[in-house]
Amino acid sequence: MLQECEVDILSLDYDLGPGESTGKTVVQGMIAKQLYPKEIYLHTSSMWGKKEMYELLYQSVPEHVKLHNGPMPAEVLASIAKGE
Repeated sequence: MLQECEVDILSLDYDLGPGESTGKTVVQGMIAKQLYPKEIYLHTSSMWGKKEMYELLYQSVPEHVKLHNGPMPAEVLASIAKGE
């Protein structure tokens, strides 16, 4: 998706399902291809996975990318739901 269009907000989970890649794999691909959204949130119940993704992203994201070490706040979700 990052290759095909501009992404404003990306919310990443670590656990993508049994037998699937992880959010870390997604992060590694973003870094390798230098493809970033404007803003990144990490919404996962895996504290280890969130730490892994955050550390990789923190070292690599360009200055214009906003990186959040947690899920989207309710006001951001409400704004997205309204199409803002």
